[in-house]
Amino acid sequence: MTETLQVLEPATEGVLETVPRAGVEDVDAAVKTATANGGKVLAPPSDIPDVGRTAGIADPQGAELHLLKNAKGDPPDVSEALPGRFFWNELHTRDTAKALAFYEKVVGFTHRAMDMGSGDVYNIVSKGGVDRGGVMTHLPPDMTPHWLPYVSVEDPDETLGLVKKSGGTIHVPAEDIPGVGRFGVLQDPTGAFLAVMKPMPSEKMKEMHEKSGAKSREREPAGVSR
Repeated sequence: MTETLQVLEPATEGVLETVPRAGVEDVDAAVKTATANGGKVLAPPSDIPDVGRTAGIADPQGAELHLLKNAKGDPPDVSEALPGRFFWNELHTRDTAKALAFYEKVVGFTHRAMDMGSGDVYNIVSKGGVDRGGVMTHLPPDMTPHWLPYVSVEDPDETLGLVKKSGGTIHVPAEDIPGVGRFGVLQDPTGAFLAVMKPMPSEKMKEMHEKSGAKSREREPAGVSR
């Protein structure tokens, strides 16, 4: 995902939500691939002066995503998420296999499955050798598939403590994800969802994952080089 261009926009249902942008080499070609594989065009390709060429799509299950060819090139990847910055995007969907196949073709994501224990699997999508986001089936029956953005914070408990005072709602109280970090999920007064997290330092995270012996599987999409 193009972390610096996370934006707040109206969803198709009229409720505000944060819609991430994914960097692609050819926006028009990606849009054609999306529609050929069951996706919908929400905003046709257009140029934004000094920004680049962009378009809005929805995957076959309804999750919205913007595509971008950055006029100045994508910003460099960073190893650690700075406080106040978007650093991760998580797709909550009903059919992970269908979603992963779609994003392989449209965006060029590779993916691997990470065993979370108790039969739970978390799918990590990557591009250019860098992990970009996750895909999971944790989705309430009354909620449409969507991308949930994560923002890095110094203290998730303190951040969530300010939510109610500011008119928001806490959907997931602060809790620890072993080997990942401490996080929580909030909804702002306009209806947009956002996850906040204090990520574990990357080297520490890598060490814990290696010790856990979690098995992963990497599969390259046809025609995509890393």
